[in-house]
Amino acid sequence: MSHVSATMKVSTRLALGFATVVALGVGVVAYAAYALQGLDEHVKELAENRMVKVTELSHVHDNFQNIGLYARNVIIHADPTSVAEAQKKITELRVKNSEMLAMLDKQILRPKGRELLKVIHDNRDPYNASLDRAMALAIQGDKEGAGKVLFEETLALQGLVLKAVDESRSMQQAIADELVEESEQSAAFGVWLMSGLALLMAAVGAAVAWLTVRNLSKSLGAEPGELSDAVARVADGDLCQRLQVASGDTVSVLANVARMQASLSRVVASVRGNSESVATASAQISQGNADLSQRTEEQASALEETAATMEQLGATVRTNADSARQANQM
Repeated sequence: MSHVSATMKVSTRLALGFATVVALGVGVVAYAAYALQGLDEHVKELAENRMVKVTELSHVHDNFQNIGLYARNVIIHADPTSVAEAQKKITELRVKNSEMLAMLDKQILRPKGRELLKVIHDNRDPYNASLDRAMALAIQGDKEGAGKVLFEETLALQGLVLKAVDESRSMQQAIADELVEESEQSAAFGVWLMSGLALLMAAVGAAVAWLTVRNLSKSLGAEPGELSDAVARVADGDLCQRLQVASGDTVSVLANVARMQASLSRVVASVRGNSESVATASAQISQGNADLSQRTEEQASALEETAATMEQLGATVRTNADSARQANQM
């Protein structure tokens, strides 16, 4: 792995490192979007379904209680106007309950909720009928009979209806509370996970930066400015100043520059030595040429003297020859 990293290009290392950081960032964003979508669904479920049902069931409960109160007014009041007004209110509340229960019948799908709705529907009509009988007896003047019906039949049926409504409302509230708790847990987990991914992203970024700097430092062998100064000195012919190479470093740029500096020093030393040898040989050759010239001049002078001597000898011979000829003639 370290060999692969060492032979990998710097651009490739940086690309891989930043790609990892970007991938983690995309993962954080993707999970955040997913978590927000889940929270949005929970909020919609709460706002558009569960809390609506809780509100409607609360209205149904209040309407049943108000119907009981208006029925009590019918029973205890003798004023026809008050009785008629109370009966009108009862009719209006029953219509509202019918509409809301019909709506809830379409919205509530869980088995337990369906069972409670059935209890409400099964006891609602008997409750209304019992309440109507009690009110009719009271209107006819039979207050005692009305009270008997009210306490022996109507209240029991009302209790069943109200109990079923309360249990339905509690069930919807419990479901809403579960959604809230799930949302809180999901949000807490999302915060923890995104924080962890953010820390991991920071750690990966720091690791990539550290590894890149470490590998670059190892590859260069020195800071870029120091390396540039070292190369400039070598380029300018300064081969004397020793480069500070780390112990055991044989592959960095600075180590290669130092090796180049040492090689150039050896080459220069060799050239200098050869130049001195050539200079010495040239001096010796020059001296030899001077000696040869001197000997040549000496030989030329000797030849001139020899020639002069030969001329004198020739003249003497000629003189002797002339003298011999004259002697012969005599």
